[in-house]
Amino acid sequence: MRSVFPGKVAVLRGMDGQYLQVEIDNRTKGEPYEPASEFDFGAVSARLSSSLEAARRFAAEFPGKRVAIWGAGAKGVTFLNRLGLGTGSVKLVIDINPNKSGCFIAGTGQEIVPPSALKKEKMDLIVGMNRAYEGEIRAEATRQGFSGKLVFA
Repeated sequence: MRSVFPGKVAVLRGMDGQYLQVEIDNRTKGEPYEPASEFDFGAVSARLSSSLEAARRFAAEFPGKRVAIWGAGAKGVTFLNRLGLGTGSVKLVIDINPNKSGCFIAGTGQEIVPPSALKKEKMDLIVGMNRAYEGEIRAEATRQGFSGKLVFA
């Protein structure tokens, strides 16, 4: 299989293994790059399916709990929409980016709020979308008076 990109192509894991990244070195012009081995996207797909099923089982425990998601980026939006977690399941979506405050999650409709919303809204559970920021999220949630359970998707 030939790549349409000249140079070198590398498939890597980023953000503590949470994301696949493709890096293309385009400094070499001329012949198309032929990878020495192909990346096993089938194995990645199987892992994603397994992870999605685990997330569904996890989300089944949300009813009756006041749940917030921390992270209104692509991962948070995808998590909420893929699992069909509307405002009945997840009350708040927290994000530190002030430009997102007052906006809403596409598809599921939760308002995006700053961490200070935890002072008014008592949550039982916060699901962090990015473990790479665990220390920062845990410290800020505690500073805002959160005393419930914090887990990461």
